Amino acid sequence: MTQDTALIIVAIVLILMTPIVPNMVRLRVKFLRWIKWNSIAAWHERNIKALTLVGLIIMVVIAVCLIGIVVDKI
Repeated sequence: MTQDTALIIVAIVLILMTPIVPNMVRLRVKFLRWIKWNSIAAWHERNIKALTLVGLIIMVVIAVCLIGIVVDKI
């Protein structure tokens, strides 16, 4: 497997993981409550939509950059 193929696979996996981001944010809140960081967990709950959006944007930007690197080499 070449490096270009690996970059494309990582980009595809990132794009396919985008529906999971809200669940990952909720899991983070549960974990913070489990370790008794209730104030931080409350902040995450108040800002869950923004955190989800930021997570989605970061994942898509990384995927686009990886695809851009591959296309630039071609």
